[in-house]
Formats: sequence, structure tokens, C-alpha cells
Amino acid sequence: MKASDWLRAINAACEKHFPDKPRRQEVLRETRVKVRVEIGPTMFADFFFREETGRTDYALIVSGQRQYGLDNLGGWHEHPVGKPDTHVPIDPPSPEDAIRQLLAAASHLASS
Repeated sequence: MKASDWLRAINAACEKHFPDKPRRQEVLRETRVKVRVEIGPTMFADFFFREETGRTDYALIVSGQRQYGLDNLGGWHEHPVGKPDTHVPIDPPSPEDAIRQLLAAASHLASS
């Protein structure tokens, strides 16, 4: 997948799931992109893609610490809420699915 295609998919999912949240994107290089969505005063989501390697990261950060994540370093896995250093193998998510899972984690954390 090209970085531009991934960025389009992430932006479409963000428009759908975070329509009123501040979002910024950085094109670190033509083949590396990062998107950050401010969810609340101490909570944000970071999404990263590197075309050369296919490396993809989806992370929910609260008060400067990852509280949930999905990435494919060493194979696709989830870092569950409450155990963010744990690796639970998963099937590769689409950007839309990854954002849905991240939103569920954010909702769970906000209600805790």
C-alpha cells in the first residue's frame, strides 16, 4: 500500500468517527505519514504508516502513556487496555476497524 492511500483511508475514518475533533497530519516523507487526533485534554490518538516496510501503528495515549494500541511490528498484535505492554495476536485490521477498536478503548477508559 502507498502512504497516500493509507492517509486517505485514515482521513476518511477520522472524518466519520472524529468529525469534531482537532486533527493534524504530517507527511514526514512522501512514504511516511503520521496523523494525530486530539480526543480530550489528556487523550489523543496517533496513527503512523511507513510505506517502505508496511509498518503501521495505531495508539491511544492518555496522560503521555500508551493505554491501547495495534501495530504490526513482529506481526499484527493488540496492546489491550489495562495491559498495554502485552502482545495479543490479531488479524490485520483495516484503518476503519483499527479506529473503531481504538474508540471502544477510549470509551472504556473514559467511563472507568
